[in-house]
Amino acid sequence: MKTFFKSAATKVLAGLLAAGLLVMGVVPALADTAAVSVSAQAGKLVVSGQATVSVRPDIAYIYLGVESTDTTAAGAVSNNTAQMTDLVNALEDLGVANTDLQTYGYYMYPQYDYYSSDTPAVIGYYVSNNLMVTLRDVSQIGDLLTTAVSAGDNIIQNIAFDVSNPSQYYTQALSMAITDAQGKAKAMAGVLGVSIGKPSEVDENGYYYPSYYYYPEPNSGTIVTADNAQVEDAILTGRVQITAYVTATYNY
Repeated sequence: MKTFFKSAATKVLAGLLAAGLLVMGVVPALADTAAVSVSAQAGKLVVSGQATVSVRPDIAYIYLGVESTDTTAAGAVSNNTAQMTDLVNALEDLGVANTDLQTYGYYMYPQYDYYSSDTPAVIGYYVSNNLMVTLRDVSQIGDLLTTAVSAGDNIIQNIAFDVSNPSQYYTQALSMAITDAQGKAKAMAGVLGVSIGKPSEVDENGYYYPSYYYYPEPNSGTIVTADNAQVEDAILTGRVQITAYVTATYNY
């Protein structure tokens, strides 16, 4: 058996000599390459970073509407159109640009009497026209709601607060998220006793950017009612939070 291995080794060596490969420096170079390959497979740290920027909103989206009824479909549409025209004119007189007014829902359906007879009978028609108002000065919310109700608005669905330039604040949050990831990586490297440099890879993992909604509730004291046309303007704008997420990879 020993004779066989010696013979095989001799043949391999002879083959290398014949090919001219066994010259000074070639075999050591191959050994060095193997060592580099092993060291290149050193460990890595993968960390996440997160940061949130809290911003005072400077814009509001107010969802208003007018609902009307009549014994005929044409009458209900006519009544609603007149009410909506008054509402739009009042909002424009307040300083709201026409381009900041947008219809987002229009509905009409018959109203039935289910109790007078066995067969439901149409007794009238209902029309609802919903309007989204973009208000670029949130301090005017109270005035706008009072004006809207006085002009015939009888629907308020919700109010959403937002910022007009979210990308500016997202960039801040993104920078802070990267700093957060760097801090985590340094802390982990310190515990492990390894050295790290710049990250080999940084991935942006999206962002979280919700608008803040205010929903009036019946009998809450902040609901707008067409009966008394009273609006309590103590509506809190709160803050809009913009959050960025990143993942960073460090080699050591």
